[in-house]
Amino acid sequence: MPKNVFSEIHHNGLDADLLIKYALVHDLVEVYAGDTDSLISSSLISTKAFREKRALVKLEKELKDFPEILNIIHDYEGRINPESRFVYVVDKLIPFINAYFAKQNDYYQKNKITYSSLRAHKEFKIRSVDPNLLHDKFVQETLKYLSTLKGFYYEDAT
Repeated sequence: MPKNVFSEIHHNGLDADLLIKYALVHDLVEVYAGDTDSLISSSLISTKAFREKRALVKLEKELKDFPEILNIIHDYEGRINPESRFVYVVDKLIPFINAYFAKQNDYYQKNKITYSSLRAHKEFKIRSVDPNLLHDKFVQETLKYLSTLKGFYYEDAT
């Protein structure tokens, strides 16, 4: 069976099957809790933990016949291992690449989000879950790539 290329190139030692499982369930609590934009939604940030806890209780009732899914969700939410932390970090970086390819820079312009402010915010999120991931090759390459997206972010004229 061929190896997972992504895991092989960037993360020797990570369990590719576990990466896939976490990637599949990582946003399930947001089905009920809603997504929280941590860049501009300060009012939602204060209720995020409560909403996600309540959503998890609802999922536990609905998915009681699927204990493996619930275990994966709990493990992801607890960031219990390198795979769960890595998927968390990727989830923090991918939206910007998607927005770029979809030519959706109006969000960044309208909310005056500069590359510098975005990077600082993302580095803070990454550091909070695993400071070592800031030095990860994938993370560094992604941040470098995001810095090249000229005209995408708000550029302060001062």
